[in-house]
Amino acid sequence: MDMTDFDSPLPDWLSNTFPVKAATKLYSSVIRYRNNRYERDLSLSFKTNRKVISVGGIRAGGTGKTPAAIMVGQCLESKGLPFAFLSRGYKRKEKEYRIILPNEKTDWEQIGDEPAMIHDQLPQSWLGIGPDRVRNAQSLSEITPKETVFILDDGFQHRRLKRDLDIVCINESTLNDRLLPQGYLRENISSLQRAHVLFLTGSADRCSALESVMAKLQTMFPHLHSFIIIHEPLFWKNVKSGEIRQNLPLKNPVALCGIANPQRFFEILDTQGIEPCEKKIFPDHYNYTEHDIRSMHKLYSSGIVTTEKDMCRLQKFNVVMDFEFWYLKIRSKFLNADSLNRFNKLLDKIVLNT
Repeated sequence: MDMTDFDSPLPDWLSNTFPVKAATKLYSSVIRYRNNRYERDLSLSFKTNRKVISVGGIRAGGTGKTPAAIMVGQCLESKGLPFAFLSRGYKRKEKEYRIILPNEKTDWEQIGDEPAMIHDQLPQSWLGIGPDRVRNAQSLSEITPKETVFILDDGFQHRRLKRDLDIVCINESTLNDRLLPQGYLRENISSLQRAHVLFLTGSADRCSALESVMAKLQTMFPHLHSFIIIHEPLFWKNVKSGEIRQNLPLKNPVALCGIANPQRFFEILDTQGIEPCEKKIFPDHYNYTEHDIRSMHKLYSSGIVTTEKDMCRLQKFNVVMDFEFWYLKIRSKFLNADSLNRFNKLLDKIVLNT
């Protein structure tokens, strides 16, 4: 991508107009003022009596923050440490604060689709759900073991809670991006100066491009501990039967997707030789209705495929079980064993003081 090109949430004809540029400049001023306040007045941030690891980003959506948070949880689990996720529970229906205990049954409508997906993959974790993560941390501090590590999900901009380790996820297009609303950036690239760890995320077939971007980032931010994180498909799972297949047993399914970066899902389908008869895109965190699912049935050819995050929201409909319905299980991993070892040593230094 040329440096003059950038992704925008706005149509091409609008993204470079004077009103949008002015709005972007105003947004930049507000963000700079807010960050300066926290830099000048350290009392604005609350220090909990637990170790806190923040996993966040500077780009709105699609950089793998939730899979990265799950990875951190898995690393802590391998060390035998209890851990709790602090999440605002974005787009959930219920608004009251919730504490979810280890192995407690969850409902995505009560806690949000991403926390529900996290708890499904790490059922032994605690969850604190609500917009005020300081309040979540205080509530969990009263009931969790003292060695519990708090993982602040999507927390880079949530500066009210002090953290011991700040992890920021970006993708290879971030260096070419611009601030909202002209682009997708929540903060300027320069904000990475306050981070500790950088996760550059992407697919295995983009390794060469990722390494090139990483070299630029290491020059710009030499103090950061930098890692390349690879997203790879694990298997397909049948919603009704629970059957697992490495290769999808459908020829031309409807592809249903409501995530921040749907193109990533469609690219995986393409690499696996799957040619959807139709692609249906919905907004991120979309709350599906039964009508949506019934309309899928009218397009139904050999079946329907979707993402794990979408399936979390779709499972409330028994009608899903009537279809040949499969979802793709993805995992995130470090580029190589050396990277994983380096990250584990960094974690040990933070959470075990070794």
